[in-house]
Amino acid sequence: EEMEDLGGRVTHRAPGGDTPSERVYHVLRRALATMERQPKLAEAVITALTSDDRDAGAASTATTDVMQRVLLQAFPEGTDPELEASIAKVLGHVWFSCLVAWSNGVGDLTWVGEELEIAAHLLCDHLQ
Repeated sequence: EEMEDLGGRVTHRAPGGDTPSERVYHVLRRALATMERQPKLAEAVITALTSDDRDAGAASTATTDVMQRVLLQAFPEGTDPELEASIAKVLGHVWFSCLVAWSNGVGDLTWVGEELEIAAHLLCDHLQ
């Protein structure tokens, strides 16, 4: 539910940026800003998603779906839908991995943002 709410808050306006990588990062940054405002809630969501409870698997799938929907708005019109889906999936994996590391004390949310920006450029700079 929290990820659906996050998705709704992030998609309420078009992403800024002149290039696809800038728009993708803008979407990710807005999602991260939401988490920065409520870090305890964000940490609780990550903890729930990484539990060994069977329901966590369904929640993880739902989270992936939300992230994919959120990211799709940042791609240029006419981009191959399969390519969009693949890029969104990989960015979702980077997002999740970084948030798990953050919740384990590996880095702060600034570090998460930097990792996401690098991934956005690596995956999207070739799109125009």
